[in-house]
Amino acid sequence: MPWLTYQQIGERFGLGTEAARTRVRRAGWRTQPGNDGRTLALVPDDAELRPAGDRASGPAGDRETDRDETALTDLLTGALTALEDAVSVLREQLDAANARADAERARADRSDAAVAGERSRSDVLRSRLDEMIEARAEADRAIAEERLRADAAHTTAHAAQQAAEELRRADEARKARGLLAQLRSAWRGE
Repeated sequence: MPWLTYQQIGERFGLGTEAARTRVRRAGWRTQPGNDGRTLALVPDDAELRPAGDRASGPAGDRETDRDETALTDLLTGALTALEDAVSVLREQLDAANARADAERARADRSDAAVAGERSRSDVLRSRLDEMIEARAEADRAIAEERLRADAAHTTAHAAQQAAEELRRADEARKARGLLAQLRSAWRGE
C-alpha cells in the first residue's frame, strides 16, 4: 500500500486532482499531511479506480457510489423530461396564444378598414349635404331677389296703374267740360 498525493492518484487511475480527492474521501482511505505540505492518501493494492465513464466493476464502495450516481442520474433525467414536457406544453400554449393574438389583430385590422370605409362614406355624405345646404342658400337668395324684383315691379305697376287712372279721370273730366270750357282752360293755361 503506497502513500500517494491526489495528483499521483489522479494520474494512476485517469482522474483529475479534485476527482481523486473525492474518491479518497468516499472510499474512506487514510490521509495524512506530507512533509511538503501536500496531503497523502494510503491507497490499497487491490484498489481499482476508473474514470466515471468506465464503470464495469469495482469495490463495494464504488458500486454503492455508482448506484447513488445512477439514482441521481435517473432523478435528473426524470426532472429533465418533466421540464421538457412542461416546456412543450408552454410552447403549445404560447403558439395558441399567438394564434389568438394574430386572429384578434386581423379582426381589428378588418374593423379598422370598415371604420375607414364608413368614415369615407360619411365624408362623402357630409360633402353632399354641404353642397345641398349651399344650393338651398343660393336658392333662398335667388327667391329673395325675385321677391324684391316682384315687389318693385308690383310697386311700379301700382304706380303706373294709379297714373293711368288719374289720366283716365283727367281725360273724362276734360271730355265732360265741353269744347268751350276746354278752350277757356287752354287759353288760361290750365
